[in-house]
Amino acid sequence: MEAKEIKKIGLIGILLILAYISYLITKPYLIAILTAFLFSYLAYPLHIKLSKKINKSLSAGIITAFILMILIIPFLFLTQVTIEEGTKILKSDYPSQIGNWVAQYVPNNLLLENSVTDISDNLIKYIINIGYDILLSIPSLILFTLIFGFTTYYLIKEGPELAKKIEKSLPLKDKALLISQLGKTTKQITYG
Repeated sequence: MEAKEIKKIGLIGILLILAYISYLITKPYLIAILTAFLFSYLAYPLHIKLSKKINKSLSAGIITAFILMILIIPFLFLTQVTIEEGTKILKSDYPSQIGNWVAQYVPNNLLLENSVTDISDNLIKYIINIGYDILLSIPSLILFTLIFGFTTYYLIKEGPELAKKIEKSLPLKDKALLISQLGKTTKQITYG
């Protein structure tokens, strides 16, 4: 092997290692970034209409805030309801009532009655644990929301310019074809 080939292989190896390290760094936030791409793609037509009437940055900010509200409010509501209802059920005598109901319709089967009571107890505890796990994961959810919001805002605001920069940096001959196919596929998947 010549020295030139060794340098080329070494450079490719270093680039692959750096790409892998970059992947490991962004892995926890990859879902937030990909979700931001999807929502910004869906909201971009609204941004075009709104930016004709107001500033481009303000339009992107309003749309991003609206998207965040659509996602956060139901999540908070469901978390609250899950915890409250699970706590009410646990404080009530509902699990043993299920066991009594089974005993009423299937008499003289203590094993079945106890099994149903245990299953309902465990199910209720599981639902409550889901609610508490969600509450305990609030810091990571806040970070996810910040990354999602920041990425969505800038993708809505700078979407076409970013797409042009990515297209220029692609090391392919048929860049335009790839970009148009990707756009068509995304549109078909998103809008049906």
